Amino acid sequence: GRGSMALLPGWTFGVSFYQERHNFTSATPNVSHSGWAADVSGSLFPGASFTAEYATFTPSGAASQTAYQINTTWDLTRFGVTTYSPTLSVNYKNYPTIWTPVSPGSADALGIFAFSDLRAWGGTLTLTVSPLFRPYVTYETGTIISTAAAYRELELGWRSSIARNTTARF
Repeated sequence: GRGSMALLPGWTFGVSFYQERHNFTSATPNVSHSGWAADVSGSLFPGASFTAEYATFTPSGAASQTAYQINTTWDLTRFGVTTYSPTLSVNYKNYPTIWTPVSPGSADALGIFAFSDLRAWGGTLTLTVSPLFRPYVTYETGTIISTAAAYRELELGWRSSIARNTTARF
């Protein structure tokens, strides 16, 4: 379940609740997972938006875990860089070792939901050459928490409006 409301003009506060229960014949019967999240999003000033989310999750029979993420998006045309209407998104995420809710708030650079065992910074620069060609570069770097191994991801691609309300990513 989710509820949200406008706190101040341009700012929204949201709260989510997650509950999963099943009782069937399996290796792990009587499962009961639960969690909640709080988030805030809004405009820092014209051309810059901000979103932050904090969540806690308690797997059945295990200790509670917490995670958080912070995202900002910058419309660089508002800061005088007008060629190709660039936007820059910068994010930080800190997800614990065993984060297992069905659908967390953000995806990793490739759009694969890497939401466990990760602490990372990332950024995406997008240009708009035309509606059919919006190239971007995404880079994410951090640490896999359980092994302390370095984590890096790079994606180069473009988005294209292929039909009304339909965008493809290459």
